[in-house]
Amino acid sequence: MEIYSKMDLDKKDLTILEHLKKNSKYTTQELSKLTGIPITTVHNRIKKLETNGVIKNYSLSINYNKLDKFINSILLIRVNSIGDQEEICARLTKLEQVHGAYIVTGDDDIILHVRVQNVEDLHNFIMEEVRGIKGVQNTKTLIILKEY
Repeated sequence: MEIYSKMDLDKKDLTILEHLKKNSKYTTQELSKLTGIPITTVHNRIKKLETNGVIKNYSLSINYNKLDKFINSILLIRVNSIGDQEEICARLTKLEQVHGAYIVTGDDDIILHVRVQNVEDLHNFIMEEVRGIKGVQNTKTLIILKEY
């Protein structure tokens, strides 16, 4: 686990982050034009944001609706013991179908974002992979109809 110090962000940092959030492929030159901040300052601030762990990575956002038959779903998982959450999440996030795992408060303990090819794959994933993990008490499945 990496340890970073807390960082106070000013308006320039927040502006740079907002633009990178929309498009992480922006160059420092493009960001400079968009924000009105000098290129060197943009470069230095991005490096500082990366070094301090504010920017964890630059990732790709895939529009799964454009791909052949994907089912996007949310699994709400209740565990037997709160102490099991970390281990269960660690196991689940290694699976290719899992696109996010979150420990939460409320009636359920873990929210899992899952993508599979079809309903049969979803059924098999839940029955074999999720419910097969020691400590999983029960699951609820929500099918995502539309993503924004």
